[in-house]
Amino acid sequence: MKTFTHRRAGAMAALLLCTLGVSTATAQPNPFDAYEGKKQDPADMQPDRVQQPCDCDTPKAGPSNSALTTQGRWLAGFSGALNWTTTSNDTEQDRIANSTLFIRLAPNAGYFIKDNMEVGAVGGLIWRQIARNDNGASLGRDFFLQARGRYHVHVTERFSLIPGLALGGYLGRNTREFEITEPDGTLGTLDLETRTFGGIAELGVDIGYMLSPIWQLQAGIRGTGLLGVERGEDETFGVRTFNTSLNIGLERYF
Repeated sequence: MKTFTHRRAGAMAALLLCTLGVSTATAQPNPFDAYEGKKQDPADMQPDRVQQPCDCDTPKAGPSNSALTTQGRWLAGFSGALNWTTTSNDTEQDRIANSTLFIRLAPNAGYFIKDNMEVGAVGGLIWRQIARNDNGASLGRDFFLQARGRYHVHVTERFSLIPGLALGGYLGRNTREFEITEPDGTLGTLDLETRTFGGIAELGVDIGYMLSPIWQLQAGIRGTGLLGVERGEDETFGVRTFNTSLNIGLERYF
């Protein structure tokens, strides 16, 4: 009887220890389960986000004339000059030289055959006073057309130097006073219309300043020479004009 009791007590103690052991094992976390869970966490699977730099305070680039004078681009514009000039004019008696008014209005267009190298055309109107015998002057009106070549030298992003050469011709109208014999045999004068024509050459340099990405203000010094004739009904007179002018214009790039 005593032996049975000891055995029963031992069996119960063994059962209790087994139960405690199972509970303790069940309560402890499995380190591999935690590792697998961390691997499958969606937040950890996404790459770290790199913050993009903000360009809010970055200064905007200004107009650049070097970007507008590349091969294949066009420009169109308008220029004008108002100044005094020197002219030499043949008359029936002798040659007269004086300083006269010279006005020039000229639209133009150009094409860049290579970077910074522009070829184009310029045309327009010229008004000039031509001296006469009585110390007066007559206002001539001429239309001209020239072929032009220019090279753009960029000093800064906004400023450039633009030397150029233009050659062409002109034609127009003027009036000239001629002596005539009246029916009664006395001498008189008569204003007759004459035709003017000849060649025109121009050499100069402009300074260009970019007002915007497509508009450029140009101003500079040019020398303009006209060599031609003035023809009346029966007589032809040589007329030479040389002008040094300050010019200003506006160009639009395409």
